[in-house]
Amino acid sequence: MSLAVCMIVKDETQRIVPCLEPLTSIADEVIVVDTGSTDGTPELLRERFGIRVLHDTLDASRCHEQAAPRNRAIERARADWILSIDADERVDPAGLRSLRDATHDPRVAGYFGRWINHVPGGPPLEDYKLFVFRREFRQRGLIHENAQVDLRERGARAVWHDALEVHHHPEERKDAIKTAWYRQRLECAIGCEPHWLRYHWFLGYMDFQARRDDD
Repeated sequence: MSLAVCMIVKDETQRIVPCLEPLTSIADEVIVVDTGSTDGTPELLRERFGIRVLHDTLDASRCHEQAAPRNRAIERARADWILSIDADERVDPAGLRSLRDATHDPRVAGYFGRWINHVPGGPPLEDYKLFVFRREFRQRGLIHENAQVDLRERGARAVWHDALEVHHHPEERKDAIKTAWYRQRLECAIGCEPHWLRYHWFLGYMDFQARRDDD
């Protein structure tokens, strides 16, 4: 398996090094798209890892959709497989190496793994994500973009890989800002794609968490 790490970043000098450092000896290439950093993230990536980032902006008319810059990174990849992660995620390197060294069924187009959320003040919450997929597939969605829709619509198959594990460590100091921005993006997405029920569900879940019972 040849593997490209593809990610988008903005102002991640505090978190990008521990995210990428364990992966540089496993991945064949790392492709990063910066969407407007002002804290020196591109310079840090160049000096620490020799990565020259691509630059892009998020389109406000598309609810600051992140799928487009993610797909730009994927389009630049030469490796056969993509690992799509964020700066606040930590991939278990032993599990990723196990996946890379395995024999791969040509009928399999992607791999799901554990996504363990370390929520401040609470126990870890285990979920799952499609982290690894073949290069010909693309991310979809105005919010919570992923490659699952593309695989499904093209009749491809993804399977579970037990060793693939990613830990998500959200940055607590950004919580209030990110929550407000996330709500704004969800409301925008519902206006653009009202038929996509996932957006309604996530907005309802936000209201539930915030005890906004009437909403």
